[in-house]
Amino acid sequence: MAGHRGAVLDAQFSPNGQMLVTASANGTARLWDVNTGSETSLLRPFQAPDKPDPVKQTFFSPDGHYVAMVNGNGKLRLWTVHWQSLLELARDRSLRQLPPQECLRYLRLDLSACPGLPLRSIHTTNRDPQGF
Repeated sequence: MAGHRGAVLDAQFSPNGQMLVTASANGTARLWDVNTGSETSLLRPFQAPDKPDPVKQTFFSPDGHYVAMVNGNGKLRLWTVHWQSLLELARDRSLRQLPPQECLRYLRLDLSACPGLPLRSIHTTNRDPQGF
């Protein structure tokens, strides 16, 4: 499980035991497939590259769908583990499809494998802005 460029400060298995998340002094966390030992995701919050903020602790949500990272200042970041969860969040908040470039960049999927995003329709009413 090579990959971190700093000391590994914490590690935790997913609730089903199929994934491992590791936290590093280099300011990143990584998700690993336990069966293959391969890295599945690099979780890297935006920060200045010359001053990484160490990830002190990382853990899975009880359902295994999210990973939380806590830095040295106590700041918490929450990440989705599976791209399907990300698509569910996007469906609830987006009014457009993911273009192939975003599928490649964010989901690491081939352009031909970009999933369709079933968008929810937005219903508007002519309500009084004060809710009366």
